[in-house]
Amino acid sequence: MTGGAGTALTLSAADVIALGTGIFNPEGDLGAAGTKDAIKIVGDVSDSVNLTGGGWFDVTSQVSDPPVGFKVYAHDSDGDGTLTAININAYVLVENDITNVTGVTP
Repeated sequence: MTGGAGTALTLSAADVIALGTGIFNPEGDLGAAGTKDAIKIVGDVSDSVNLTGGGWFDVTSQVSDPPVGFKVYAHDSDGDGTLTAININAYVLVENDITNVTGVTP
């Protein structure tokens, strides 16, 4: 996403799972989730990421090994509005420079 003027990216959990072979296996409170599909998004302050479909949570503080310079978002697949490690099915790692991330459950 770098090099452009305000690139916007919209992703669902199904998109993350379908995109390829990237994976993330966190340690810490979410270790029970195990290895799941993941993508890493690199960009700058003018870029934005919209996580669609509901069930997205900022779990950076719950992961003991987040990649330096990235926030970690997890998708909880059961749709009940709460995060449960065993229901996580995808991760999105977003570079800290991208400050406009929407679609995340508060």
